[in-house]
Amino acid sequence: MSSSHPYGEAKNAIKFLNNQIIFEEEQLSEIFLHPDVKDREVAIFAIVGSYRRGKSFFMDYCLRFMYANYRSINFLNNPLQYKDNWIGDAEEPLKGFSWRSGSSRDSTGISFWSDVFLYDPPNGDPLAVLLVDTQGLFDPETSTEENMKILSLGTLFSSTLILNLTNIIQEDQLQYLQFTTEYAKFFRTSSPQTDIKPFQKFLFLVRDWQNVDDYEFGFNGGQAYLNEVLKTNNDQNDDLRTVRDHIRESFDKLLCYLMPYPGKKVASSSDYDGRWSLMDEDFMKEIKNLIESFFKPQNMVVKKVEGVDLKAHELFEYIKSYINLFSTPGSIPKPKSLYELAVGKFLTQIVTKCYEVYEHHLRNPSDRNEINLIHSFALSKALEAFTDAKKMGNAQDSEKFKKNLEQKIQKREFEWKNLMQIHFVQIEEEQRNAKEAADEIERIRKKEEELENKRNVEELQRQLEEHEREIARQQEELRLKNQQIKEELQRQKDAEESLRRERERQQQIEEERRRLEEEQRKRDEESRRLKIHIKELGINFHVPKPKCSVM
Repeated sequence: MSSSHPYGEAKNAIKFLNNQIIFEEEQLSEIFLHPDVKDREVAIFAIVGSYRRGKSFFMDYCLRFMYANYRSINFLNNPLQYKDNWIGDAEEPLKGFSWRSGSSRDSTGISFWSDVFLYDPPNGDPLAVLLVDTQGLFDPETSTEENMKILSLGTLFSSTLILNLTNIIQEDQLQYLQFTTEYAKFFRTSSPQTDIKPFQKFLFLVRDWQNVDDYEFGFNGGQAYLNEVLKTNNDQNDDLRTVRDHIRESFDKLLCYLMPYPGKKVASSSDYDGRWSLMDEDFMKEIKNLIESFFKPQNMVVKKVEGVDLKAHELFEYIKSYINLFSTPGSIPKPKSLYELAVGKFLTQIVTKCYEVYEHHLRNPSDRNEINLIHSFALSKALEAFTDAKKMGNAQDSEKFKKNLEQKIQKREFEWKNLMQIHFVQIEEEQRNAKEAADEIERIRKKEEELENKRNVEELQRQLEEHEREIARQQEELRLKNQQIKEELQRQKDAEESLRRERERQQQIEEERRRLEEEQRKRDEESRRLKIHIKELGINFHVPKPKCSVM
């Protein structure tokens, strides 16, 4: 699917039937309360004007530009870009809001494009961009009441309103703005903000402009032409001057764009499907220039009430209230009623935000003494926020809603203080229970400690007895070993003594042997001397050797 093809559909959320409004709230809530939309500031481009004059055709080319250059809730991955070729293929049929060439009405009621475009500026709040188409005004099937309601509602909830006209701005066409001028007049006398205008941006889109010699196509020629149309002088009657003055007082910015004739095939062919190949070159050039300029981020205008930017979920509440006020058949709401409704909604939202400030500063106190201190601080912050907030309406309105805030806070204070008292009762009960549990645990611990100590003492006693038995056993073993050692030593001593005696006996024997040998030697020596002596004496006789035994 190409980026020029729409990813959404027209939601005909506000229908008109027999002067009655049929409001499809769920359809609208799906758009305004979408998670990616509800907390964004919102810019709404709405187009109104006579039937069969190309309103839906123009809005569909706006859709084509937006899909080529912006993200949307159904096309989140599309990067912010500015394509020169956003207008697409020359033969590509136009898709989006329903439209067709011819003389009969196609759009009915007020239709919102379901896919919301998203812009996240480098510096600033995220923006949601919605495109809105309306049924043609002043066709044979639409009553004057419905015409006024469509125009009035479109003016009330749009941030940029486009009035689609043909050829020139006629005096009676300025009467289309009767509602806005009356509302502006009442707003001017009732609002405390004298420098703020009730509506933001208004574009007179003049189609099939023919007087190019006087005023050229585009914004420059259009602005010069608009200045001429809205010029006042003393020759005009009071009504003409008043309507012009109030138109200027109604909008922050008034613009006019002069468009050329689109070409015969575009304007007259019943089977024309929107392809730009059949457009006159001048028309294609101007529609590109207008849309590219109109939808640049720096040219987008956020919807405001009393100078305060609205988020999508806040604007949704305004729209519901406006529709409720316009739903009475047979009447158009008076500017006073609409202004009072806007004041009520505006101040209600301030009350809500200030109440949120109060809630934000409520916190759980550390003890009962802090309850009143926390409430007083939160109350002072909420009232300070209310005092500092830019307000709509008069001093009585502000005082009334300040009392509403105080009453709301007073009710919340009662609830919160009761909750905190209950909280502390619960804490104290929990603390008592915790203390009792801790005491019981301590008692059990001590009991277990006593039992453990007893077991430890018994174990120590058993170990001591075992130790004593072991010592006794070891002592007995030692005694026996000592005894054995003594006996062994005694045996060794006895053996040594026996050995000593044996050595002494052997020594005695040895000494006796030596003695005997010595005696024998002496006898032998004596015998030898005797023999010698006898020999010398000449005596020869035999002396027998004495017998002896050596032990």
